[in-house]
Amino acid sequence: MLANLFTPYAGVGELILRLALGVTFFAHGRGKLKNPAGFAAFLRQIHVPAPLFNAWLVALLETAGAVLLILGIATRILALGLAVDMGVALATVRIGKAPFASGPQGGGWELEFLLLAVAVRRPRARAPRLGLRWRRGTRRSRAAWARVVGRSPRRRATPRLPRSSFRRGRCRYAR
Repeated sequence: MLANLFTPYAGVGELILRLALGVTFFAHGRGKLKNPAGFAAFLRQIHVPAPLFNAWLVALLETAGAVLLILGIATRILALGLAVDMGVALATVRIGKAPFASGPQGGGWELEFLLLAVAVRRPRARAPRLGLRWRRGTRRSRAAWARVVGRSPRRRATPRLPRSSFRRGRCRYAR
């Protein structure tokens, strides 16, 4: 009974998770995109190879990638890139140098860990049901959007019959 109640809204949780991940990464990447030279200097200080290139790569991934993630375009590959981004950030900057949770002694690395966990989860999910990638006019996408807005999907004017019906002469339109 509960399965019938919640089935039409199966993609809403994934939508909320994808939007939260995209908005959070956009907020973090916007500052890096405004001042890539300053971020490159920080990367040079922690001995990251090719700091200017990696600064631009991370800044574009966290801003443009987050916008594409919000829109639902190429979510799996973007989430994988964001997971690598957070893994490197945790390994080079946070773990061992800061406590896990934020406290009076300073910021922790629980936010980066949570972003890594959500980004790792995203590539394992199926294609987003409520994103631009799904709105291509396919029968499945029309049905998914119709369930979200509470309407029945458009039906074909004439029912489609299986080809076997034509071959066996069971159809009135058969030759």
